Amino acid sequence: MKESMVELEILLAELEEHLKFDDSALIPWLANVHPADIAALMNEFNQAEQVRIYSQLGKTEHRIEFLGFLDGEAKVSILEAISPQEIATQLILLPPDEAVDLIEGINSSLKTTILSHLSSEIREEIIELSRYLEGTAGSVMTTEFLHLGSHSRIRDALDAIKQEELESIEIGYILTAAGKILGHFSMKSILVESEQSFLLKFIDEDFVYVHDTDTTDVVLQMMTRHSLIQIPVVDHSGTMKGIITADDMLEVAKDLMDADFYHMVGTSGDPTERSIWSRSIHRMPWLASTLLGGTLAAAIQIVFKPQLELYSVIVIFIPFVIGMAGNVGVQSATIIVRELVNQDTSSSHIRRNVTKEILTGGLNALLFSLITFVLLSVASTLVDWKPFILATAVAVGLFGSIAFAAVIGATIPIIFTNFKIDPAISSGPIITVTTDVIGLSIYLLTATVLLSYLGIDSLHLPDLPHLIK
Repeated sequence: MKESMVELEILLAELEEHLKFDDSALIPWLANVHPADIAALMNEFNQAEQVRIYSQLGKTEHRIEFLGFLDGEAKVSILEAISPQEIATQLILLPPDEAVDLIEGINSSLKTTILSHLSSEIREEIIELSRYLEGTAGSVMTTEFLHLGSHSRIRDALDAIKQEELESIEIGYILTAAGKILGHFSMKSILVESEQSFLLKFIDEDFVYVHDTDTTDVVLQMMTRHSLIQIPVVDHSGTMKGIITADDMLEVAKDLMDADFYHMVGTSGDPTERSIWSRSIHRMPWLASTLLGGTLAAAIQIVFKPQLELYSVIVIFIPFVIGMAGNVGVQSATIIVRELVNQDTSSSHIRRNVTKEILTGGLNALLFSLITFVLLSVASTLVDWKPFILATAVAVGLFGSIAFAAVIGATIPIIFTNFKIDPAISSGPIITVTTDVIGLSIYLLTATVLLSYLGIDSLHLPDLPHLIK
């Protein structure tokens, strides 16, 4: 690929420079850049510039690829500026699933006009695919796949490949007259056989499939678990409707990871596709939960005010305790969410991972508590504190706070899943707020009770200027 590995920042600077002049230099430059890279830059330009760039993509196949890679506001902006007839011409050359993706998000009247320029067969196929809910197997499958009848020979499979434009030819399917799957065969395995041989001799009847109403999460799990390059899609009656290929799932996997990431940081959807006001609105609930957590943490310190006046020295360790507990909680939650989304979701498997995370958190709590104990024991020899008293109180309080955070982080995603709530959202502000409030309570309660039990009437920060002298 001539320019595909060049960083987008460099491509953007070059494209902006070419747009300052006439198209004599722009046309050859565009011809040497991959359509995917050009599409990735479109959000940086206004509609007039976007249409100009599109119009100078000389080859038809470049325009088709370019449109296929567009998404978000740039896609809508360009499609609304192009004539419906031209869009329809491009749709005919796209696989049906990609055609559906292309016109998704544009206004209904424009979509209707575009479809009116298509043949009835192609129009009905696109309309049928567009009926599937977003996020289902049916919404990402392609209906152009290699399939033959039960009496077909190898010669028929080869002819089908030559005559039809198929998204994938690695695997073919033998279907009954009713469209149900008898088995599948590998093109690689039959190429060395006689063209007169019946395909039924070479089919594998052991195959996995998904339903058209299954979620893309299920499809991704199935294809990952069985290491598949494609998977058949059937309807409720078992009739094969299409296939989903590995490259189809790459974009789905990216979208799923993006969605989980946005949840984890306290927002939802793709913020780059929204206005500033919309971005703010979508983040407000999570920021509000953080505000609530901070308010409760402040209230807890007010509750412990009498103890903190006696043992003011433990206040300086509050940020350290909160930070450690929050990090441990988010780490545990992230691991469990990943297991829930991408791996075996059987109850025994989840229990093992929850147990491992709790034990890992407990071990970390023990190790960092011991480190804190040693450091504070050394510090106690430098000031007028009784040896090991403060070290013991802070270390035990820290251990309780971190251990609790590990338990919360490992179990809240499971609880959310049982209530049909996306577990990814538990990895962000909710975990942080919970560990801040309850973890702080555990630390303050444990430390103050221990100091009182050990007979310490008061414990304050040393006079540092006096100590330095």
